[in-house]
This record gives sequence, C-alpha cells and structure tokens, in this order.
Amino acid sequence: MQKIQNITLIGAGNVATNLAYLFYNNGFKILQIYSKHIESTKKISKLIKTSATDKINNISNKSDLYIISVSDNSYSEILNKLKINKNSFIVHTSGSININIFTKKYNNYGVFYPLQTFTKNKLIDFKNIPICIEANTTENQEILKKFASNFSDNINIINSEQRKTIHLSAVFASNFTNHMLDIAYRINEKNNINPNILLPLINETIKKTTENHPKNNQTGPAIRNDNKIISEHIDMLNKIFTSKYLENIPKLYNFVSQSIKDLNKK
Repeated sequence: MQKIQNITLIGAGNVATNLAYLFYNNGFKILQIYSKHIESTKKISKLIKTSATDKINNISNKSDLYIISVSDNSYSEILNKLKINKNSFIVHTSGSININIFTKKYNNYGVFYPLQTFTKNKLIDFKNIPICIEANTTENQEILKKFASNFSDNINIINSEQRKTIHLSAVFASNFTNHMLDIAYRINEKNNINPNILLPLINETIKKTTENHPKNNQTGPAIRNDNKIISEHIDMLNKIFTSKYLENIPKLYNFVSQSIKDLNKK
C-alpha cells in the first residue's frame, strides 16, 4: 500500500493554510504550495520550509498526494490546467463537489473533507474534527483513512451525496448561525451596548446543543407564539437597520419566527 509522505497543496486559502501547518507539524513534507496569490503563499511557505509557485505548470510530479483546496468555482479551471501524471493520487477538500470531477483525468482520486469552519489566523486542533473520506477504490480509501488517522480520531467514510447533505446542514449550523450572531452584535453596537453581554447566552445555547436535540431547547417569542413581542421586535429592527441594503433583516426576523412556529406545530 502506498505511503503518503510528500504532499503538494493546490490553494492557499483558509482550509489549505490550516492543512499546511497541520501536515508540517505532524512530520509530513510539503513539497509545494500553489496559488495565484503568490505573496500570501510565500508567507506560508517560509514558515513551513517549502516552495511556493503561482505557475500551475511548475507543479512537480514527485508528490505522493495532491490536495486541491480552492473555492468551488475554481475547480474546473484548476483541473483543466493541471499537468501532473494521470496516476498521481489527487483529492479535493470540498463539501459539495462530487468525486467524479476527477474521473476523466486521473486513475487515483478521492476526497479529504474536514468538517469545520476555518480561518487563516486561527489554527484548529484536528483531533476531534470529523474528516470525511471518499476514494475511487478500496485501496485508495484505506490509504486516505490511514493518512487522516494521523490527525483525527473521527474518520468517516462518506460518499458524495452524503457529503453534499452534510455540507448543506453545515451551512445552517455554522454559516447562518454566524450571520445571526453578526446581526445580534450589530443590534447592540448600534445602541452603544457592548455585544459581549451576549457571550454567556451564546455559550449556553451551544452547550445545550451538545446535550439535547435543538428542537428541545427552543425558547423565545416565536415558540411561545407571542405575536405582540414579535411585532415590537420587527418595529425596532426597522428603526435600527435603516439602510436600503439592510432592509431584509426585519423580514429575516419575521421569516425565521414563522419557521420556528411551523417546525414546532403539534
């Protein structure tokens, strides 16, 4: 069975940056990092003692594993231009792109999808992060599984349709939640209130989710069907968010309140 030791990263965004430090800190060799944005790539490459390139034709054929970690709308362009050997082992890190994107060009391919939100300036401890693995053969699946087990105790064999479903649920769980917190902070900031006053509430909300199904934790005016408070809150939001491009926030409050009512109808 092939042993992975030398890795090339294609991309230098949030996920790729975290992976670069993860692999380096666990004794793996990053042979190259490719990105169109060479300056940010050079910063990473100096710290992990590797080379950076912004020319896709300069990507070496000597890696044991190639990991594409770019925005979803960049994959087609990358694959069209990439000239590595067709027998190279290549994977992507996307939650929504099917494994079959590699079928016509490569013989060994898969998916290495860490289910977490990433930013460049905060490196994540991978020990408990779910890593979703998929590969085109049983042997490649075992190679990826063994490789992933170097970093996490939570390895999952997940096919492309399942991963797409997980990605959808993650948008609600993380992206939309963060957007709601952004709005909550702005409401307080616009009224000269320190938004950190919400932190104990936020922490307890998340803690409860680790203990119970969220449907059992729902509180607030919508679940109580308190239409008077809902109406007052919408009036307040209309006064707080007066800019034209923010006019959807009161509508969002009303829509989510109705959704809470609908999901909790007896």
